[in-house]
Amino acid sequence: MQKRRSGPRTETMSKAIVTMADGTEIFCYACDLSFSGAKLRFRDVNLVPHDFQLRLRDTGETRRARVCWRRNTDVGVVFVHEKRGFGRRANLPGSEKY
Repeated sequence: MQKRRSGPRTETMSKAIVTMADGTEIFCYACDLSFSGAKLRFRDVNLVPHDFQLRLRDTGETRRARVCWRRNTDVGVVFVHEKRGFGRRANLPGSEKY
């Protein structure tokens, strides 16, 4: 079976926290990590939402994640990289349109 990863993953067993949109937290382990995603291990994968924030407890790093697959106690996620729309700017003081 050929694996469809976009880059190499580093095996680890880091403690992590999933934070849902309502603020609820679920503890898990990050079994392997890469720039583009991770494999996470949970007690109950049915509690894991499709989109969430993932925080690694060792480093404090936080990433937005989206579920790609679920198998037994494991969940594969891809990290969602925020994209800024073309032409959008912050509304800075003094930049109001007249």
